[in-house]
Amino acid sequence: MFKQRSNLPLIIFYVLSISGVVFLFNIVTGYAQKNLKVPSKLGSTYDIDSQALSQCLTESKLLLKIKQSGLYLNAYLIPSSLEKNFSTDETRPNLSGHFNQSIVSLKGHSSLFKNCPGADPHGKISINANTEQKQLKGVLASGNISLPFTSQSKKTEKTSPQANH
Repeated sequence: MFKQRSNLPLIIFYVLSISGVVFLFNIVTGYAQKNLKVPSKLGSTYDIDSQALSQCLTESKLLLKIKQSGLYLNAYLIPSSLEKNFSTDETRPNLSGHFNQSIVSLKGHSSLFKNCPGADPHGKISINANTEQKQLKGVLASGNISLPFTSQSKKTEKTSPQANH
């Protein structure tokens, strides 16, 4: 029924094509293993001492809660008095940005500084910081206000429901 014949040029083409794909795959895999690194875990809660702005802020501490997805960050800047009643599941983040090597860059809006002279009238804020060993060191800025800070990562306690036996 079928005529069996060897089509040598076609077989050579397929062997070369498959070999080329395997070769390129090995090159790309080697490059990725050598040069592409997973970013370190940053997502946590950080205390920012805001006593330097006590003339316009009612809180002496602000909390920066960071959620991380790879290189991308979402964050919440809230007064420390709201920590216990604050749910990141129900609230939209007021800051977003990225994490590149050890540099954190966040931008967004907050009404926390509305009573501060020199603050951005539209509530724009930015945070630029470096990370070193679970420590965040940087500057929170809004308009002409600049608040340097150094903060250690806080352990966030997650309560899990336990079955009663």
